[in-house]
Amino acid sequence: MAEAALGLALGVPGVIDILIKTCLEGYQFISTARSADEDFENNRYQFKIEQQKLKDLTTIVASRIQESTLKTDDVRFLLISSTLIRIAQQFSDFRRLESQYGVQISSSDKSAEKQTRRKRSQIRKFFGLAASKKDYQKDTRSESDAFETVLTLTDLQLDANLRMATLENLEPRLKSVINTYSRLKWACLDSEKAQTLIIKLQKYNSNMKDLVDGHYDKVGTTVVGVTTEDQPHFMVPFPRNEDFVGESQVTSWFKSYQKQRIESGKPEHTGHLRLALCGLGGIGKTQDVLNFIYDYENQRPVFWIHAGSVNQFEADCRKLGSLAKIPGHRDDDTKQNIGLIVKQWLESPQSGEWILVIDNADNMLDFYPDPNATESRESDTVSESIAHGGIAKCIPRGSKGTVIITTRDREVARYLANQNVISKPELRPEQATELFYQHYSNDESTPDHDSAALPRLLLELQHLPLAIVQVAVYLDLNRSMTTSRYLEIFKGTKEAQKHLLSKPHRNIWRDQKDNAETVLTTFSISFRQLQQQSKLADSFLQFMACINRKAIPRDLLFEIKIDGVEDELLISEALEKLVNFSILQNAKIDFGSGQAYEIHSLVHLAMQTYLESNKMDNALAKASTVLANTLPDPEYKYWTRWRVYLPHATALLANLAEDSEDSADLCCQAGQYLADHGRYSESLILRQRARERYVGIRSNILDD
Repeated sequence: MAEAALGLALGVPGVIDILIKTCLEGYQFISTARSADEDFENNRYQFKIEQQKLKDLTTIVASRIQESTLKTDDVRFLLISSTLIRIAQQFSDFRRLESQYGVQISSSDKSAEKQTRRKRSQIRKFFGLAASKKDYQKDTRSESDAFETVLTLTDLQLDANLRMATLENLEPRLKSVINTYSRLKWACLDSEKAQTLIIKLQKYNSNMKDLVDGHYDKVGTTVVGVTTEDQPHFMVPFPRNEDFVGESQVTSWFKSYQKQRIESGKPEHTGHLRLALCGLGGIGKTQDVLNFIYDYENQRPVFWIHAGSVNQFEADCRKLGSLAKIPGHRDDDTKQNIGLIVKQWLESPQSGEWILVIDNADNMLDFYPDPNATESRESDTVSESIAHGGIAKCIPRGSKGTVIITTRDREVARYLANQNVISKPELRPEQATELFYQHYSNDESTPDHDSAALPRLLLELQHLPLAIVQVAVYLDLNRSMTTSRYLEIFKGTKEAQKHLLSKPHRNIWRDQKDNAETVLTTFSISFRQLQQQSKLADSFLQFMACINRKAIPRDLLFEIKIDGVEDELLISEALEKLVNFSILQNAKIDFGSGQAYEIHSLVHLAMQTYLESNKMDNALAKASTVLANTLPDPEYKYWTRWRVYLPHATALLANLAEDSEDSADLCCQAGQYLADHGRYSESLILRQRARERYVGIRSNILDD
């Protein structure tokens, strides 16, 4: 046999023979284990492939050794022995097989169960582990310490005779392990967890192959991408959010995806997969993904990279490179193409089966730079390949790994994940209430009537998680303020709303740079990106900040010819940009027919706040002009259009601090329409306002 030939060539045939048999028997019991469902069939096939690889590798190694001169003090002997021992340990560590890999021992009667426990204890003692789960919990040693006796072989400074003696002492115990395997019944209960065992075994076989090819520098005694404690890397900057409400959309999507494959007769997906979660800022995209990836802690490598800017992306790539000790990465080389280095490593077999989260992938230009842009948007220290090539070129593809993207821009999501795009919906009323009370302790000092005011307050916030948490924390810190009083003040004036929603909120589950952001400022990120990407979309948004946020007719947006643009295609693309950013949502018109849009109330308020520090007065003057030139005379034949447009004209007039000639015309037209419909008091106010403005204009003319 191949293992016997290898053992003979190494000079310790009995030990190596038994060691290899232990590894192959481990593969065999997994391959023939009872499966809880049909999903395991694909894993069973992969285990058999790795088992055959090991057989072939031992044959090749034996022939190579026989052709050359290899002694027991050769480094290759050490590395082969160490790798084989670690493979055997993977199968013999019952605690890990049960808890981490979803493989369990099953027995049909009590006597068999008693025998199972005894043999499990024997194997665990052989590897220096606690004999039972209870003992394991008491054992405070790290795994690397627990295996110290066996893994002293990995110390290159050990005396050759000591290594020989250690190997020879393993032989009788290895035989016991093999005999135990054959007496136990096994069940693979978790196909997904079993994949992590396959990944490790693939790496060990890769190590063996590197030994065959003479690439000693690539050989490691642990899986690359795994920590020194033999646990997968978990580079996630946030703790698990125990306050997460509802089920993760990402989790639901993956469950549904695998279920559909099974129902259609396809095997469980094990290749490269991408998913993008998009939605409004503050709606809970990051928390949704956190809830998903913490289910994979200690199961597979997970890496979290911020992509809010090119600089952030590069910085996290450097963290990943240092953590995983990627070959070729140098911390002190700021000009290094770190994005491409990480991409290539993630696409290689050495990285294993990983999950990569690209968080805050909001800016299209960071991922797909405008080739016609001449100005540099980033510091000279940023890798040239990232800054000029775009982040999209640094995202791994290949045949393995899962990439999860969070973004405010559905267009970015579509480009990066193809059809695998899902939207984060707003919370349901009961979920919004649950989230509120997780951050606001309701005690005896809280008046009973607040329970009735709370649903109304949450509705005013449109169930936006970021706003709910901010308001709950504010009320919790200001106990004299009841929810009913807060609601009363909040609904009083826009100035009150801006004040209350401008209170900084610190959250350990959000990016540190945004740690003191407010509900209003979080939307400014989207506004700035729109200004960069589409001036026409930005102009439309400024116009809509001046009018009513509800039932904005699409026809109106085409008729106003904003910025002088009349091209239907350009206008449609600009409006679709706002939809992709979740700023505009489809809505219904109360009167007539046709498509309409609606803006989230907090986004509408945030846009007005954002423009106040820039050009709100200019936006209002521009909106007055385009609306005055667009609205028809309030004649009977145009009443249907006026019924739709009136709320926007009155909202614009309410926002104006000072009237112009255009706004006076709007007052006059709207006043006439209201009078024709018997709304005389409202009509009188607008007509009086128009009259005052016209008098002012005439006075200015006479003065000139």
